[in-house]
Amino acid sequence: MSYPEAYDMKYKRWSFQTLPFLPKEFKYEVIKTAARQFETVKGLLNRPDVETIYICTDSGREGEYIYRLVAQMAGVRGKKERRVWIDSQTEEEILRGIREAKEASEYDNLSASAYLRAKEDYLMGINFSRALTLKYGPVLSNYLGTKLQYYR
Repeated sequence: MSYPEAYDMKYKRWSFQTLPFLPKEFKYEVIKTAARQFETVKGLLNRPDVETIYICTDSGREGEYIYRLVAQMAGVRGKKERRVWIDSQTEEEILRGIREAKEASEYDNLSASAYLRAKEDYLMGINFSRALTLKYGPVLSNYLGTKLQYYR
């Protein structure tokens, strides 16, 4: 998810006047250091000769979130998506997972819970980090003998 200043530059400097930060819609962006890798994956996911994508991220909410977010950012459309769900990395288990792969839509509720969890983590982190830093940062900075800046 994008940092608050991607919504408005007034959020770059930490201030009680801009808290709580509660966007109506969440913005997403690819991390600059991962952009080259993302473009490679995006190209593979959107190749015209690829009809079916086998989703092999970790089994669970976080793995589901990772694939769905990458697919969202890559603009994947019109592909069959099958979810491989395995519990170990043995050849036998991998082949079983591919054979028994289910439609990705069967995991939509898991995906929704993953997005909700990510948004909650983001909002709690952004708002409480800023509020606690603004409230207690000067005292800690004084105690440690350091200069505190309210920028990320």
